[in-house]
Parts: sequence; structure tokens; C-alpha cells
Amino acid sequence: MSDVNQLICDGVVLFGKYYEKQLLFGALHEPRNLLLHSLSGELFFSHTIHKGADAYSTIRTCNMNTKRCIDIKTVEDGRAIAYDRNTSEIYFGGSKGIYKYDFKSKTARLHAENGTSIWNMFIQDLFYYVDASTKRIVANLRGYFHIIPLFSEIEFDNIFFSVLDHMYFSNRTGLYKAQSVISPIFVLNNTMDVRQISQDINDNRLTVYFAAKDGLYIQDPSFRKMIMVAAIDNVFGVTFRNISDGTKNKSEILYSDQEAIYKLVKSRHGYSCMMKFEAQKQAARSINLKMTVDLD
Repeated sequence: MSDVNQLICDGVVLFGKYYEKQLLFGALHEPRNLLLHSLSGELFFSHTIHKGADAYSTIRTCNMNTKRCIDIKTVEDGRAIAYDRNTSEIYFGGSKGIYKYDFKSKTARLHAENGTSIWNMFIQDLFYYVDASTKRIVANLRGYFHIIPLFSEIEFDNIFFSVLDHMYFSNRTGLYKAQSVISPIFVLNNTMDVRQISQDINDNRLTVYFAAKDGLYIQDPSFRKMIMVAAIDNVFGVTFRNISDGTKNKSEILYSDQEAIYKLVKSRHGYSCMMKFEAQKQAARSINLKMTVDLD
């Protein structure tokens, strides 16, 4: 037991298993909207930069192999990042419109909606974005962007479509889901502070993850409720890296907190750290029980 007590167990318990968190990129402020582009090995995210009393968002790309990072300075106040699954192209949204990323030059050029401030984006069968000024969802229909009448009275912060076309979105009132864009909407949770929605497409279950202020969640497939799978303080984003070996589909989970981006890796001390956590829980329960008895 003394050896267990000497272990430094500062990792993450995910689905009941202990993982070490490996620092990928640090010295950041609230990195969010994480997206890993598998073909290029580039990790895209938005983060906040402070200059004196001013603060603004910018989009950064980091190479997962070389760890070299570049800020995309042509996107003013860059916040939104979207991936086109059909073409493997990347788009950014900022305060001046929608931009298309050029992988060769590592720059972005204005693509659409010049002068419109973009809050969030997603590409499925249509190109969707959330207007930052109204928080309304807009979609490209026949070459033009239009507000969708079905959602004209609903505010959006995050929007996401699974590979099965299930629609998820969140706002200040809660987290919602619809089986399709024209299906009835139901509430998944009305208290979660959701910061990003992402899907592990290498998982045979195609699990959708929700990065919330207090950890990572998934939806209970049998019920309309959320399950916390990892308790982590101040999660801002989550994405996945394909590490399939040809025999089995596998992914690494990447997540961010208020100051850095990490990946979760299996630990050779997993069993010992879980024992340590359980011992700490037992000690805490004993203290709480004693305090309750003393109060009585």
C-alpha cells in the first residue's frame, strides 16, 4: 500500500479505467472547437489571446508529428471550425465571414458570407452556420444561405450532426437532439454547460461525446439522459485521433482544459491508481460519516 500511496495519479478515469494525460500543447487560453484532420495530421482549434485589456479569438493549427503550430492570422476573431467529410476540406468562421483553409500555404481565404460574424459551423448534407449576432442557424440551400424557418425562433451555441444524421445542439437553456433535421426535438439535459460536441467515428458504436464544464459525457442509448464518463474540471473541447492498426478500429481521445490540450494514454499504473482513488473515496466517506455522527 505504501508504494501505491507514493504514486502520482493525476490522470483521468474514463469509462472506469485510469488513463494518463499526456500534454500535447500548452500555454493556451481556453482552447476550444478541437478538430483533428486525419489525412494531414493537423490539429485545429480556436483559442483566446489577451493583449492588455483586449481579448480576441484566433484559430491555430498544430502538426501532431512535429508539434509546430501556426496561427491563421487571415481569419479575424476566428472561432468556428468545420470539416467537410466528403471533400476533406476545412473551413473557418470569424467575425468577417467564412474562410476556406489552404493546406499548402497554411493560410485561409474568404469563402462566403463576407461581413457576417460566424459563431459555429457544421457541414453535413448542407453547410450550416450559427450567426454570432442572432444565434440563429443558417444553411446553404441551392448556393445561397438562408435562415431555416423550422428553427427561426431557436438560439444555437453548438450544432452537430452525427454520421447517422442525428442532430444535436445546445444553447443557454440546455442540450437537445432530433433524429433528423425535420424530426421533433427533445431535451437531453437542461443543466449542462456544453462547450463542444464530437463523434468517435472509429468506434463501432459511433459514440457521440459532449465536452461540458465538469467533464465528458455520452448519451445513454436506451434513455434520453446523459452519462458522465470522465470527471474533468473545465473541459473546453474534445476530438479523436485514429490509431487503428488494421485489425481493430481504435482512437485516442484528445481534450482541452482552460490552458492546454492533452491526449489520454493507457497507463501501466492503471490498477494501482484506481486502488488509490478508491482508498481516497473511502477515506472521504469515513470523514463525512464521522462529521454527520458528531453533528447528531
